[in-house]
Amino acid sequence: MRATKMVTLSAMRAFVAYAALLAMAPVSSMSGALASDSVGCHKTRPSPARRKFSSPEVDLFLLDTVPRLRDQIAQTFNVCLPNALDSTFVVAGRDDSFVITGDIDAMWLRDSTFQVLPYVRYFLKQGHRTELSDAVCGLVRRQARSVLIDRYANAFNLDARGSGGPHQGDRRVPKMTKAVFEGKYELDSLVAFFALSNEYLSRTGDAACFGSEWRDAVVAALGAMREQQRSSREEGSRAAYQFWRSEADLGNNGTGAPAARTMMVRSGFRPSDDPCALPFHVPTNLWLRSELKRLSETLSSLGGAEDSRKEALELSEEVGRGLRSHALVASPANSSESIFAYEVDGFGSRVIMDDANAPSLVSLPYLGSLETQEEERAYLATKRLALATETNPFFYEGAVGSGIGSPHKGYGMIWPLGVIYDLFGPEKTDGEILRGLDHLQRSTAGTNCMHESFWKDDASVYTRPWFAWANSAYGELILYLLRTRPHLVLRETPPPTVRERKRETKAR
Repeated sequence: MRATKMVTLSAMRAFVAYAALLAMAPVSSMSGALASDSVGCHKTRPSPARRKFSSPEVDLFLLDTVPRLRDQIAQTFNVCLPNALDSTFVVAGRDDSFVITGDIDAMWLRDSTFQVLPYVRYFLKQGHRTELSDAVCGLVRRQARSVLIDRYANAFNLDARGSGGPHQGDRRVPKMTKAVFEGKYELDSLVAFFALSNEYLSRTGDAACFGSEWRDAVVAALGAMREQQRSSREEGSRAAYQFWRSEADLGNNGTGAPAARTMMVRSGFRPSDDPCALPFHVPTNLWLRSELKRLSETLSSLGGAEDSRKEALELSEEVGRGLRSHALVASPANSSESIFAYEVDGFGSRVIMDDANAPSLVSLPYLGSLETQEEERAYLATKRLALATETNPFFYEGAVGSGIGSPHKGYGMIWPLGVIYDLFGPEKTDGEILRGLDHLQRSTAGTNCMHESFWKDDASVYTRPWFAWANSAYGELILYLLRTRPHLVLRETPPPTVRERKRETKAR
């Protein structure tokens, strides 16, 4: 009993010290400054007065949980989980939330979705409206308006004032407005809009968030997907989307590699913002199939959009047929085994690789995009190839760790996102997860922040010191492990939770 009492006293001291450090002062939910007045990502959280947005639910959770985590995980989790709230909500409210990606003054549809998903999944509740739920509703509405501005763009400015940013010189069909920061057509951008909408409604039941503007955006997104189902032959010289930039052209007169009609949906660019080598990005189409099914349920729940509901379900079924016909190919390591290609063209060509950025092949369990046992078997076989230097040209091993990178940053640069999404795999052993957590911790180079990428042999060589998507992904990974394998992240003798302390006080 005496030893237990000593541990409790020590834990209570740690809790009190952490509470003082957190300094829970009120924070305004509105900002009005971009990265030029940035909070960024640093070794400790910014002071309450400097935070862009404050969520009592998240702060109280950190207050209760951080003292219970293993030391290094605790420090990094305390910075990473709230980083998107602390630093990227330029505007936050029920009518509008503008969420920048980090050290770039623009909002990516994909990034902003992944930046807030941990808060939606772990901190929002049915029928319980909070400032945090209002801020996410505002992001859903902002994304809808963005799709209506340009359904073929990946990133947007706060508004149409000013120069529009460094990419206004790109030649593109359709023509960009100054509200668009970058006009790359990435199918995952539209899927991310669906995903956030689906997740928000399922977690909160807040049907009032979804108005006529949102419904119009769904129609626009589905229309773009129908356009991008067409083959190159069907499209002819009147392509719905074309893009030219000296260092990132889509070939074939700005339309990308030729495509057959497969029933899948084409994409001009990958989730890394790099051009697709072949037009059908398989992991995005797998994600699209599942989110379209969820969208049909969302529309059914909301009512009043029966045509869109039917269209979403029909398109999901068509994409599924295309995936079954074209996405599964023989493994180069074992011809009797099926794997997922990364990209295909419908003519028989395929790209065998994986990239760290989600949607990726490794991230499919995290995305909830595997629907059959055959697909689960193919995923495991694919992952074995994706995590091997002999079969994935963008998998690297070095003194700091191992993981998937991306052609976006070149040879030897491992992306924490690739390591993180690998660890969501249900097949991972405890030992593999602990090794992955160690690699992630070393990749911070003492900053307590996830970066875009790091050199495999020296973590102090990294890109993007403030990359909010990666920070949120790490935060969500720890939340996931707290729920599924708490013994991997908690102290051997964690201090009691707030609820346990209240019970102890009442018992006395």
